Amino acid sequence: MMKHIQEQSIASHVYDTYPLYEIQGLSELKQDLIHHILIFENYPVEEQIEQLGSSEASSFTITGAGVR
Repeated sequence: MMKHIQEQSIASHVYDTYPLYEIQGLSELKQDLIHHILIFENYPVEEQIEQLGSSEASSFTITGAGVR
C-alpha cells in the first residue's frame, strides 16, 4: 500500500505547476481568463478589532476596497 501511495505521489508531481500562458492558450477566454488582482495584507490588528466592540471610537478603518 505504501509503495502504491508513493508511486501516485510521484506521478502527481507532473501536475504541480502548469504555466499560466498554457492555461490561457487552452481557454476560450485567452488573455481575459484572469482580469483582476486580489491583494490581501495581513496586519496584526487584533487589538483594533477588539476595540470595535467597545464604546470608544476606533481608529480601525478599511480603505481602498471596492468592486470594479
